[in-house]
Amino acid sequence: MNTLNLHERIAALRGLFEFDAVQLLAHVPGSDRHVEVWRHGYNTLCATALAVDFPRLYPPGFTRRFSPVELLPPSISESSEGMYPPFRTTRLYTGALHAYGFEDGLTLELGIQGGYCGLAHFSSRKAGIFDRRAREQARGVQGLLENSVREHLPPVAGQQETLLLRFEPGEGGALAFAGRVPAELDAQALAQVLQAWPAAAQPLHCFWLMGRRSMRLAARRLQQGGVLASLYPALPPHGISLRELQVLSWLMAGLPDREIAACMGVGERTVHTHVAGLLVKLGLERRVQAAVQAAVNGWYLPDRQGRILAALGTLGASGS
Repeated sequence: MNTLNLHERIAALRGLFEFDAVQLLAHVPGSDRHVEVWRHGYNTLCATALAVDFPRLYPPGFTRRFSPVELLPPSISESSEGMYPPFRTTRLYTGALHAYGFEDGLTLELGIQGGYCGLAHFSSRKAGIFDRRAREQARGVQGLLENSVREHLPPVAGQQETLLLRFEPGEGGALAFAGRVPAELDAQALAQVLQAWPAAAQPLHCFWLMGRRSMRLAARRLQQGGVLASLYPALPPHGISLRELQVLSWLMAGLPDREIAACMGVGERTVHTHVAGLLVKLGLERRVQAAVQAAVNGWYLPDRQGRILAALGTLGASGS
């Protein structure tokens, strides 16, 4: 596997062709939506137009339609008039890119030969930069960019119910969703959990409750500081109920039955019954064994304050 981080990979491309701005977009499986993985040099207007308007104007397959033999990526200087609609006539170009000073641009369709996975946009403030040679060079690094996008995309179930989102940590950290947000999702609670997730932690894999449905939450940190996450329907393993999953989560945090009962608003005897049931279902004898298994496999529900996530380090697991 290429050991260069994404920043280093993007920087290395400057030795092949010149550009002033770049954006990597990951495709959300089972939809027509994209989420931004990396951006440099574009303002918000340009970035949004490229992420939303470009795929709408030129759906997947545009490279093969324009360059069926060589599969060279189209550029403004060499391909605009051959595309439909002509790129220079679109509001994407006139109202965003050109208005911001970009004269030339090139777009790589990622996964063109085996599973569409996103787009890589490059722009230059100089006209005529993306000539045939630059397009050939870009085609040569297509595999590198495809791997970069796939590496930074969290696991998804590949179904319509998959929800992809981006989180920007910091004071008042904001969530940005790729598509419609289900009414039953507590976005504020999710933002608090991602904010509490330790910066040095490994990729996050755990459960999340959306109304009465259990979801699988997977998240990865982006090298520019944001978090890319996915939510998709998944049931707890071994027939564990949602109540038992909550108890298991607090067991992982090292809480005794009395404190677990206080956190959940139930009686201590109820918690004791749930613990006994968990040990039977998991085929274990001790609660510490259940806690370790929960941490290793990501069988837990994180709390807003980050107490459960903090326990991952003490148990020597990442929740993967």
